[in-house]
This record gives sequence, structure tokens and C-alpha cells, in this order.
Amino acid sequence: MKVEKIRKRRVQRSIFLSILITLLVGTGYYFYSKTVSVKKIEASTVITEGEFDLTAENRWDETEKKNYAELNWDSLSNLSQNGYQLYQSENQTDWNQRSLKYNQQITVLNVYPDKPESDTLEGWMAGLDWKDDNQLIEVDSCTITDFNAGANNILKDGDNYKYDVIMFGSWDFYNQKMLAKDGYDATKAFIDSGRGVLFGHDTMLQHVTVKPPPGGKDYFFEFYDSLGIGFPDDLSVSNNYIPNTSSWTGGEKVRILNDGYLMKYPFAMQNEEELTIPETHNTTLSDQSVGTVWAEFIEPFSSTNRQDIYDDGIWRGGWYLKTNNNVAAIQTGHSNGQSTVGENKIIANVLYNLAQVSLENNANERTVEDDQAPNSPSLDIRCGDRENLNIRVNAQDVGKKYRWYVEADIKDHGVKKSDTVEEEIISNIAGYFYQVVDTPDDVSYKASIIAKKDSTHNRIDESEFDPNLYVAPNNDSLSYNTTASFTINEKQDSEKYLQVIAVDRSGNVSEVTTVQIKDVTQQVDFEVERTADEAKLVEVELDSSVEDKMKSIEIQIPKNTEIKDFASLTLPMDWYSFENSETVDYYSFSFAMEDNNSAATIKDFLEELRFTITDPVDASGSIKVILHEKVYTSWVDEDGTTHYYVFIEDTTEPGTNWFQAYNKAKQLRYRGLTGYLATITSAEEHDFIFDNIARAPGLLGGARAVLADGSKIDDDSIIPQTRDEYDIDQDDWYWVSGPESGEVFFVGKDAIVGNTPANAYSSFAPGEPNNAIEVGGEYILQFAKDDSKEWNDLHGDLGYDQRYNHGYYVEFSEYGGQTEGEEITDVCWKAAIPQKINIQAYTERLGQTQRLARGDIIYDQELRIGKQITAQPNDFELFTFLEHRERMGDSVQGARPLGNQYTITKDFQEGAFIYANRQVMLHVRQVVLEPENQLVNPEKGYLNLKTSLYDVDSGNHVEDSSQLIQTQIPSQHTDAVSDFETFVVSTKHMTDELDQLSLNLILPEFYEYVGNFITPRHFEDPNDPMGADHQGKTENDLYGGIIERSRRDIDMDREYFITLYIKPTTAGKTPQPYSWDYKKNDLGEIKTQ
Repeated sequence: MKVEKIRKRRVQRSIFLSILITLLVGTGYYFYSKTVSVKKIEASTVITEGEFDLTAENRWDETEKKNYAELNWDSLSNLSQNGYQLYQSENQTDWNQRSLKYNQQITVLNVYPDKPESDTLEGWMAGLDWKDDNQLIEVDSCTITDFNAGANNILKDGDNYKYDVIMFGSWDFYNQKMLAKDGYDATKAFIDSGRGVLFGHDTMLQHVTVKPPPGGKDYFFEFYDSLGIGFPDDLSVSNNYIPNTSSWTGGEKVRILNDGYLMKYPFAMQNEEELTIPETHNTTLSDQSVGTVWAEFIEPFSSTNRQDIYDDGIWRGGWYLKTNNNVAAIQTGHSNGQSTVGENKIIANVLYNLAQVSLENNANERTVEDDQAPNSPSLDIRCGDRENLNIRVNAQDVGKKYRWYVEADIKDHGVKKSDTVEEEIISNIAGYFYQVVDTPDDVSYKASIIAKKDSTHNRIDESEFDPNLYVAPNNDSLSYNTTASFTINEKQDSEKYLQVIAVDRSGNVSEVTTVQIKDVTQQVDFEVERTADEAKLVEVELDSSVEDKMKSIEIQIPKNTEIKDFASLTLPMDWYSFENSETVDYYSFSFAMEDNNSAATIKDFLEELRFTITDPVDASGSIKVILHEKVYTSWVDEDGTTHYYVFIEDTTEPGTNWFQAYNKAKQLRYRGLTGYLATITSAEEHDFIFDNIARAPGLLGGARAVLADGSKIDDDSIIPQTRDEYDIDQDDWYWVSGPESGEVFFVGKDAIVGNTPANAYSSFAPGEPNNAIEVGGEYILQFAKDDSKEWNDLHGDLGYDQRYNHGYYVEFSEYGGQTEGEEITDVCWKAAIPQKINIQAYTERLGQTQRLARGDIIYDQELRIGKQITAQPNDFELFTFLEHRERMGDSVQGARPLGNQYTITKDFQEGAFIYANRQVMLHVRQVVLEPENQLVNPEKGYLNLKTSLYDVDSGNHVEDSSQLIQTQIPSQHTDAVSDFETFVVSTKHMTDELDQLSLNLILPEFYEYVGNFITPRHFEDPNDPMGADHQGKTENDLYGGIIERSRRDIDMDREYFITLYIKPTTAGKTPQPYSWDYKKNDLGEIKTQ
């Protein structure tokens, strides 16, 4: 295998170098040890070893937007004029020559048939729209007469050919000129050298009435077999070497039949593309077993020829352009010097691809193409919440494999053959398209994407893509991140379908990935459960793809929330934690995991965390968990710009020196931002980086080295890799990259004479910098040596060193027009903190509400988003629940009614239970008018309270015996004293506003009922303090009969003062002794407030 051969050669070379170095050291030479940057080249696979090396590497030309193969082979000495010739196979079986002149100018000799008007090729080529005005085809011309007379003198400069291709054309019948024997021999030798020849219309034509003269011979005819043209005997015409005109087809329209290599460069032509040309036709037929027909005539055919294409299965007419190896023929010329731009482009492509000989040992092979569709995309839910899902999409492109070998013609040796190598030509992913649908249709969706291709290049333009889903860089790179993401407004359990298609840069469209959204793999999932003012993560799920992959967890929480006992958390082994810089919206905490990062460990840790919700406890907020593939920390500067930092460890020999670290940092991306070696411009930033991620000594983006031309390193995308390309004798320490690029932070090679400029920040360790000369000087910045946050100077060639260099610190921030976005490698989930439901109780009377605090209810236990809560009002004595209303703060009047079902959400919810005060407060007393000295005045009165329920059907009242209340009231012999008994009677049982409450006095013996005086209490009437107007009443002031009040009256009045009047009546009877029973009667309890 070739790989083994290369390895053996390198071993031999390394042994030789080792011996040489040993000899030189022994003779007193000293070599300074330094790390050398080695550029790794992904080379082709050797299929068969040959006599010299050949490599092929897939490349992309962003300007042309197409692939090519970069070929390099050993330079061989004593090369003949046949030079190198390249052979290519697309199927590992059939081999064809390919041009070695791509992107180089070729020279063409146009041999025209003497008539000056036929010398047109140079003008045709000059009139094309060449890229960057770089005309790749230079044309010289000569007449066929001069060519026949001295072809070799024209074609060669001494023994060397001056031309890559010859073209014979262009005129009808070739102006009746023929190729003589000497011209033929020179042309044949030219073809045999591997160089190309293009024959125009009617060059290979012999007709007794046209050419040659009687007894002569046209040697053009000798190339019939080389090209694979001719005709069957049954079409022969006497004395003519052309077929009968009945086999001719012609017209002004041709169609490209094959968009292979000949149609790719310098001008791209599409398969099935139709071109308009000046009228012409075929004369000879094409042997279908030889060569390739690239274009044919199509309707409408010329009326002077047949109206279809002759085809007997062996011979076929109607051909316009045909090639076989390095010989080609085209029907240009019938219309005597006329041509079109489209036809000229085809001629240019043919000429260029016939230039198949080179004396150089490299070439860019541009007939290759990636014509294979990418694999269908893979999808996962990278991040999201209950309402939005960020879908991550990636696809692997598939290329086309080609094989090549090179032949070299060596003088006095013959032909040598190189290795046969194989390389996959792959353009890589351009971007993605997606749609969310209820009913998927893969076929129609793919067709809609294919329809976006442009007609010229058969590719989908970048403008057709969502900018977030176009992943290809605008440069020649083939190795780049092809992962993209997009957000859909769907829930994770959505029944809809997601369809995604990948497209590569060559315009190939993948099959459709169709998946129901609920089935898309989710990387991280959890819910938040809240009890009172503490929350936790529940139902934590991690996809297996995060196993041993993530290096840190970032947890973002609202500003009214804390990680409970953060400072004293017990972390898993080898973990450490730190707090990131807060933002306007949230606090951020990170947990670095090192290698103890199994999915189970992460899950257990997350489930054990508790979060304390502080004031305001009802503010909405979410908890977001982000898993990072590296340990990132973030700090917000005084201008509000967020800076991200990461330490890139490299402790494997030889490690990474400062020059390499600069370039590697520039290749890193995080959240769409370009990395750079970290800069430290304040004590706050310094402390933050050191406290959070400075676990090992590493390199920073400071230096006093400048480029050899004296200019500073100025945030360049790439810098030279060796110290020899720098001036390291400058005094100014400056930041080399990032937004502070060029800013000087220290002046001086050593601490003794150095100083920090005004308004700058530096923090060198004591005695540093010291520019240790034993290592050739120190001129780059390092920190975190010996667990110290202070800085140190080092030499830039130092790779891994146990004490000084374990890697490098990289920073990311918005500057230079960059905008921060999402990080595609992060996986995360955000879940809202469930909020409580607070239902306050109110009583309502006459449209006015009053708080009933003892009826308040708070739902705050085991809350989860989406949980259903059934609100249950309290069952209070003396109160009837009326309705559940919406509440905004303390406002409940006029609010809309609510049902009794709540769904827990991210927002605090308020409600109001409205109660009716179903009670009446009675202030009652008994007063004896005209007391009789011979009678004992009662100490108590006795009262029955009865309820009569209104019957709607009959319109009558029916006594409710279950609601009989008996009570005692004070009895006085004068109304001058306001001695009322106060009690509250529930009216909850009175469901109809016409239900009645009646008061019935039980009379003692020898007394009669006189009447009553009843007044509602007037709370704001100063003249009626607690029944004052009940004093001094006579029988004329009283009302007779039983006291009855409807529930409607009671709801209106709510409180009454009642005085019941009795007086003695002996009616001629002698008073009896006073009965104790009239003084006291146990009637049981009543319901009071």
C-alpha cells in the first residue's frame, strides 16, 4: 500500500536527519529546540502503487462554486515532449484522458481554410465573458496551405511544441481545402503526443465534386477511425466518401446530451440545455461504440435534411459534437464564419479539455463533480421549553469517488505510470429546508425544494435559504460545522410532523426526513415542581448522547430565586462550582464536571438541587439548565457586553505553543462568536477568570513580539507559526487580538524598568516580566502559574510544560460587527417555575364587597405547570357561597365569573370567592308597660323565631319546623334603659328572597302583648345610637301583630333593634303567686356570631 511506502520513506528520512544532526552537534553546532507547526494533509487513497507518487485532494472553489481535484505528483527528469498525461475513471473501469491545463492559459492554433473570413476563432474566444477578464484560451492562426507546407515549423519551437490544441475550421466544405500528407503526419504526431485536435464542419469530407482534385487524397479522411465516424456501406454514394444525404440531419437547435466533464469548464453547461446555433448539419454518422456524443440536433430540423435522426443501432446521425480521447469534431462552419455565444462557449470547453499534455507536475482537475445527494438529515431537540422547540439538524454529505493515474513519457526510457489513487469529491452541506405540517408528503416537498434550483448552474442559491439554516462558509473551506438549528412554535408532544431536507453545495437534494414532533429525540428534559416557596427539578431525563460528553452545567435562575445552600453544596467527586456574572434577567451558576460526567451523575445532581424563591415570590420566572461540551464562564463588563471564557487544555507532548494557540483560538466559535486568546483589562475581569476557570497555567493574548515588518499582530485571522518571523526586541506589551487589539498594557522587557501606562491594567507577578535570556528571551503572556493569578512572561515556542503551560485561555465577545447567537453544541431545557393560586374571600351586599380574610385559600403545594386544581370554597356558618370571580389585586366588583377549575401556569393567578352574609343581627328586649305592683315583673322574656318558606307554586308560606329557634331576652319595667339582648340568626336556609323570619313572643301568665317597636340599625345616623329612639314609647307608638321580615328585607337591612311590649292583664282575676318558671325557661342554644 502507498501509505506504507510513504511511512517507510519518512522513517528513512528521519534516520538520515538524526545522523546529520548528531554529526553537526558533534562538530559544535547548537540547535535551538522549538515546536514546528505541521500542516496535516488529508490525501487520497492509493489503490495501486506505481513508479512515482501521485496524490489527489478534494478542493472547493467558492468563486466558481464547484469542486476540483488538486493533483500533485513527483517531478520526473528527462521528460519528453509528450510530457505528463492524466487519466481519470468515474467507475473504476473505464479510463479517459483529462486536461492538465485547468486554470492555466492554453494556446490553440486555428488552421483556417485560406479564406480570411474563415479566420474567426480568435475573435470568438475574445468575445466570451471570461471570469475576471482572464482569457484562458490564446489563439494563433495560419492557413491550411501554410500548414501543409510546413506544419512542424508552425507547431514547434525547436523540438518543443508551442500549442496545446489544433483546430481546423470553420467554413462550409472547409472552403474545398484538404489536408496534405505532411500536414497529416504533423497532426498525427501532435495527437500521438497527447495533445488535442478539434475538427470543424466538413473537414473530414471527401466529395468528387468538391475535393480532392482528381487523383489526389484528402488526409483528413484518415482521422475517421480516431474519432469513430463513418457510415454503413448501404449508404455509400459512388466516388464519394460520405453517406447519402438521406442520413443527414441538421437545424439551428441543439441539445446537450451529457453534462459531464466537457461541459464543466471553463463554462458550465447543463444537461438537456438547449442552444441556438447557425444552421448546420451532420454528414458522416457516429459509431455508437466509439467516443462520446455530447450534443445532438433537435427539432425543428432543417427542411433540406431528414426530419428525424438516422439510427440503425450501430450508426447514428444527428450528432453535433463528438469526442474520443484527445480528438473531437464539431459541426461549426456550415454557415460560413457565423457562430453564437452559446456555440462559442462549447468550442471553448472542447478546446480547453483537449489540452491534455503538461510538463508541470501538478494540476487542478476540474471535470469532477459531486453528483451524489447527502444523507437524509438527523434531528434532535437541542433546547426549548413548553411552547418552543429548538431543533438541531445535521446531515452527512456523500461524494463521488474518482480515480486517477498519470503517465510520464521519459526520453530513452518510455512511459512511466504513477500510483493509481482514489479520492471522494464532496462539496459538503450547503444548508437545510424544513416545514411543519399536519399531513406529510415527502415526494411533493422534495420536488418543491428541487424547483428552487437555478437554471444556469443547477444549484440552489444562498438567498433561498433561511440565513440560520445556510451553513456553508463563503470561502474555499470544505471542513466546517454543518450543524444548524431552527425554532418551531410547537409543544414537545405535538402531533404535527416535521420535515427536513439537506442540500449540498453542488445542488444535490437529500431524501426527506419526516418525523412526528412528539417522537423527536430530546436531549434534556425536566419539569419544575414547587411547594410553597421552594422548587426542585423533577422528571429529569437526559439522552444517552450526552454520556461522558459534557464538561459543565450552567443553571440560569430568575433574580428572585436562589440555589439553596449553593456555597455549601456537596458536589460529586472532581466537580467544582462558580457563579457567572449576572445579567439583567437572571443569575447564572456553573458546575464543572471534569471527567465525572456520566448522564446518571448529572441527573442525580440536578434532582437533588433545591431552589428558594424570594421576594417577590409571585414573580414569573424560569429555570434553565444548559449542558456545555467545555467549561465556559461568562462575565458582563461595565458596558453590558458579555464575555465568555474557556480554558483549552493540551497536556499531551508537544502541547501547544503561543503561536499555535493564537491560531487555534481564532478557529474556535462559541455562540456564533470568533475566539481569541483572552485579554484581561481590569482587576474585576482578572479575578473573575481566575476564580472561575483558572485551574491550570496557560497562555493569554498578550505579547511584545511584532511581525518581522514591524507591524503589530492586529487581530489577524492567522499568524506565522515560528519565532523567526517576529521581532521580539520591542518594549511594548500589547493585546494582540479581540476588541482591545493593539492596546498597550505594559512598557518594558523587565519589571525593574517597566511601567503600566495610565488607564491601562497589568498584573505581573513580583519580578516579572524578566525576559529570561537563557531561553532566547520572553515575549508572550502567561498566567495561573503555581496557582497564582499573577502574570508571567514566556518564550512563544514553549509547548506543554508541567509548570508553565497546560493550554490556553480563549475569550469570545461581540465586536467587529459580530452578533451573539445560540451555541449549537449546547443542549438545554428551560422550564417555568409554577406559580401559586391565591383566592381571597369577600362578602357582598348591595353591590359592595368586604374582605372575609378567614375564607382566603392559597394553592401552593406540589405545583407543576399544567396541573389541574379544583377550587373549593369554604363552608362557613352564617355565609353562603355565591360565586367565584376573577380578581386583579383587590378589585373584584364587576369582575367576570370563573369556573372552579384552575390550570397551574407560569403566572401567578388570583381569584375571589364571593359569599353572602346570610345572617341577621337582632337586638331584642321586652318592656313591661304599666307594671302591676301585685304582679312579679318578669326577669326574662321568651321568644320563638320561626322560618316560613315560600312555595313558588302555591304562592303560600309553609313553616319549616326544623328551623325553630327559642331564646331568652331581657325584660324591663321601663324602656329608659337600653338593655337589649344581641344575637345573630343564620339565614342560610332561606334560599328564596320571599322566605320569612318571624318573631313570636311567649307571654307570661297575667300579661298581654301590646305591640312592638322595630327599627333597622342606621350605622351612620348619630341620632340613633344603639336603639336610642326606642325610649319613651307609648302604646300609640307601637305596631301590633307578629314581626315578620322577608330574606329580601333582611339582606337589605342586616340588623334590627326590636322592643316587644307587654302589660299586666288580671281581667278580674286575683293574681297568682309568682312562678319561677316565668323568670327562667331553658330553651337551648341559638347560633350567635
